Amino acid sequence: MNDQCSDRLNGGWCTELAHQDDVVTATSYAALAEPARADVRACARRAAADAGARYADLLAAEAGLAARSVFPDVVRLVLRAEEDPSGTSMMLVAAYSASGEQLWHIERDDEWPDETQVTDRLAAAWDWSRGQLFLSRDGDGLCEFTVAT
Repeated sequence: MNDQCSDRLNGGWCTELAHQDDVVTATSYAALAEPARADVRACARRAAADAGARYADLLAAEAGLAARSVFPDVVRLVLRAEEDPSGTSMMLVAAYSASGEQLWHIERDDEWPDETQVTDRLAAAWDWSRGQLFLSRDGDGLCEFTVAT
């Protein structure tokens, strides 16, 4: 969030986050002129979008940690994504090391231990980031996720 937005949100009608006892009222907001209210709304939207992106990053990092607890050398996951009205669901298809070695594949190996620790978090990250955290997606619903190092 830029400084202008931070100043708008922390000054004027908004309270600073450190002051938990302060209460923002509709009266103090209504006292602002329409251009000022529009600026505050725009800044709040940007702050919400920034928070959503950071939350998606956190979910993806948690999924990466869960994947590394099973395969410490994993750097790339291939998943099948399906979207429906309730959101995105994902299923692990394969896991690869940095050298390209296939560490795990759904058709070759036993079930991934506690797969939901990876897939549920990546599906939520997909929804929060609108797919921006994933490298590619093909017509079959396959996408790749690179585990941060």
